[in-house]
Amino acid sequence: MSNLPRRPKTIWITQILLVLVGIPFTLMAMLGILRAFGAIIEVETSREALALYAGILLSIGMVFLFVFAFWGLARRKRYGRWFSIAIVVFFLGSNILGQFYRPQGPIGYYEYENANQQMGGIFATIIIVGLFGFLLYRLVFGESVSDFFSGIAADDMSDTPPPPPEVYFDPSSPGPGATKRY
Repeated sequence: MSNLPRRPKTIWITQILLVLVGIPFTLMAMLGILRAFGAIIEVETSREALALYAGILLSIGMVFLFVFAFWGLARRKRYGRWFSIAIVVFFLGSNILGQFYRPQGPIGYYEYENANQQMGGIFATIIIVGLFGFLLYRLVFGESVSDFFSGIAADDMSDTPPPPPEVYFDPSSPGPGATKRY
């Protein structure tokens, strides 16, 4: 049985988030890669093809970032910690920037109908950003996370004082080399 520190809750939460976000992202990236390969056949200039190849490489790189982060956390590797920190920073930054600069696309954004819905949306955003920030703080500065990645065996007895000498020496029992009297 290993004496290494147990996996902290912060690592569990980060791994769960990596799976919950990584699997749909991987599926969307694979679909985008297939569409890009189909579009490469139809492009007329090398500049457009180069842009499509760059997009493909970026998608593959992001998928591997999720995989390496998850695998590194599972195997107690430092690169897993720092890749996970990079992903959480990306989540946090995109969440904050998404509140101010909304990207355009085919799906419209939900508009609040009254002040109560608007306040609820603001409150939910503050909670989500705060939780991502706290997760990031724990990943970077958490003592349990640092101990988890240190690779040094945990010593459960390090904080307890040694037992009193009476435990080792019982005056009623004969010492070593003494003969027993009946």
